[in-house]
Amino acid sequence: MYQFFKGAQTVGSFFPSTPILASKIVKHIDFSSAKLIVEVGPGTGVFTRKILKKLSKNAVFIAFELNEKFYNKLKIDIIDPRFVLINGSAEDLQTYLVQNGYLEVDYLISSIPLSNFKGKKIVTLLHSFRDLIGEKGTFIQFQYSFNQKRLFHKMFSKVLMDFTQFNIPPAFIYVCKN
Repeated sequence: MYQFFKGAQTVGSFFPSTPILASKIVKHIDFSSAKLIVEVGPGTGVFTRKILKKLSKNAVFIAFELNEKFYNKLKIDIIDPRFVLINGSAEDLQTYLVQNGYLEVDYLISSIPLSNFKGKKIVTLLHSFRDLIGEKGTFIQFQYSFNQKRLFHKMFSKVLMDFTQFNIPPAFIYVCKN
């Protein structure tokens, strides 16, 4: 809860995401074909752990966490050769991936609290995410409101919505494709 008040721009809720929300997120991932999964804003790592349990041995999983406290905790708690943890912003994601030879992402999962940002920053991030998933990838974002629903439909050609009331607060899941 302290991290919410300390970093309101980077932390979206008083409470960590529930395992139920994590299960709803990972059900949209085809782990048999995923070679590169990226997570932005892993926070306490509830999605991260679920993804690593199902991730194939040949896949790569890269997570970007801006909050230093969350980053340090994840760095200690999660040791896996398939997992790369970066202490950085989602805004640096595209640069990092290109510099390391990754041109397209199979799945990009975002826990970034988009409602906490101004419109132009949201649009810039979504453009970057859209470019990274290319024609075959999937972008998955969860939110606590419908605030960006119209924007997701404008930015992506296919948007599937999912919902769980078993999270505090209840969460909407947007599964987007180009």
